[in-house]
This record gives sequence, C-alpha cells and structure tokens, in this order.
Amino acid sequence: NLGGDWDGMYFFYDYDQFQTSTRDSLIAWAKWNWDEIGIRGLRMDAVKHFTPDFVGDMLDAMHDGGFDPPMVVGEWYSTNTGELSGWINSVNNAMDADTRAAISPKIFDFALRESLRKACDDNTFFDTRDIFGSGSLSGSGSSGFNIVTFVNNHDFRDESGFASLIHNQPVLAYAY
Repeated sequence: NLGGDWDGMYFFYDYDQFQTSTRDSLIAWAKWNWDEIGIRGLRMDAVKHFTPDFVGDMLDAMHDGGFDPPMVVGEWYSTNTGELSGWINSVNNAMDADTRAAISPKIFDFALRESLRKACDDNTFFDTRDIFGSGSLSGSGSSGFNIVTFVNNHDFRDESGFASLIHNQPVLAYAY
C-alpha cells in the first residue's frame, strides 16, 4: 500500500516512522549524535519523503531532553513556494508550544535558487526584479528566519533542467 511522497520508494523507504520502535530509534539516534558526537544542527535531506509530524515529534523529544539545535533545515526539492512554506508550517504545527519557542525549523529556498540560476545562466534578458518577487520564498509570506539561501550543492551535478548547476557567474548568486 505504498503511495505518495511519504510512502514512495525513495530515500527513507525502508524506514516506517509510523512504527513506534522505528520512530523511537531514529529519535534516540538524533539525541546520541547531539550528546556523544557533538553535532549541533540538523540538515534533513529529502523531507518530502517523511512526515512533518515525525520531524515535530523528533524536535519535541530533543527539546524535552535538553537538546535545542540552533539550526534545523529541511530540503524539500521544489520551486513551489506553497509546498516549501507548507512544510515549515506543518512542522511548527506538529511541535509542542515550548519546542516552537526554542527551535525554529528552516527550509532551503529552492524557488530563489532557481531564480538565481536563471539570472546567471539564461542567455536571454532576465528581469532581476523577479528574484525579489515570485522567485523567492520570502515573497510567499514566509518569515526570513525560516529560509536558508543556497546556490549549488550535491544534488546539482547534471545538466537536466531544474537539477543543473549554476555555471555562469555563480559568484553573483553567492553574492546575493
């Protein structure tokens, strides 16, 4: 009965966060990384493939255990600003009030990243005003405190459309 992003055969397909033992093991692992290894932030890859409720539960458990990561950022690979801000809102809604006061989840702004790519790489005239409006998650009403800007990372290693590196003048995008 696999269906949709959360149950699709991607990334965490072999983890079922709805199983108590699995959920508890993953939360214990996150706490162990904080306590024993000294990791002080969470960069969660492919968050569209596991529920915001799980992330909220994990952050609640970490906060209740005295572990408040100053940086929690999710990677939701989409340029749809509604999906991106929806993840932040869903995680916040899944957290207890005291956790929300202590931990502020963030998301990578793929919409802005795509606008920066177009500004740097498109051979046609690009209206840079688009970067500050429809091309940015900040234009969707999301708080700037919940947005992380980036240019290139490990996902952008081929030439296929949206999944392409910024090739021409990426320093301009970084300067932004």
